[in-house]
Amino acid sequence: IVLPQWKELVKRVRSIPYRVLIGTVQSQERRGPLPPAVLLTLHGLYIDGGGADIGMIEERLVGHLIRVLHEASKVKIRHVVLPFVDSSSLKSEREIECLKTLLSRLKTTVAGTGVELHLETDLEASAIDEVLRHSGEEFRATYDMGNSASLGRDPNREIPLLSNRIGSVHVKDRMLNGGTVPLGAGNVSFADCFERLREAGYEGSSWLFTLRVSRSKSR
Repeated sequence: IVLPQWKELVKRVRSIPYRVLIGTVQSQERRGPLPPAVLLTLHGLYIDGGGADIGMIEERLVGHLIRVLHEASKVKIRHVVLPFVDSSSLKSEREIECLKTLLSRLKTTVAGTGVELHLETDLEASAIDEVLRHSGEEFRATYDMGNSASLGRDPNREIPLLSNRIGSVHVKDRMLNGGTVPLGAGNVSFADCFERLREAGYEGSSWLFTLRVSRSKSR
C-alpha cells in the first residue's frame, strides 16, 4: 500500500463492524512510526519473513521486533505472530538456540508491552514445547492446521501436547507434502483439530487462511 492510499484504507476499515483483522509487517519496514494501515490491526500482526535471518541474531531484526511490539501495544493489539516455516524453517540446533536467544532478548519488552509473541514453526510439538518452556509465559505457539497436516502430523497428539501454550490458530488446509488447497480438499482432519482444541479449553483467536479459487475453476 502506497502512502496516498492510507487515508482511504483507514476510512474503509473503520467502517467494518468486525475487529478481528490481520496486518502484515515486512521485515524490511522503513524507519520511523509504523504506517496507519498496520496500526489498524486491532487483533493481531503477522511478521512476514521474520525468521529469514535466524541463523545469527542481527541487531536489525531485534530492533525491528521491539519497535513493532511497542507500536502494537499503543493500539491494544493482542499478539504478534513470528513465523518460522517453509523458507524460514528452523533446520538446525544452532538455529533453535538462536531463536531462544532472540526470545530471551525480547522477554522484557514482551512483558512490558502486554503484547503476546506467538511462534509459528514447523518443529515437532515436543521441540516447540521445549522452546516455549525455556522462554517463559510471555510466549505462545501458533497452531497452523494446514502446515501440520502437510507434514503428516497428528493433531490428536500435537494439540494435547501444546494445550495451554497455544495462543492462536490458523485454519488452513494443505495436501500431504503439498501446498494450500480449499478447505476440505486437503489432508487436515478439522473434526479432530477442533475437538482437541475444545478439550484443551482453547478460547483464543482462529484465523482463516483460505485459498482463493476463481469461479471458472470452481464450476
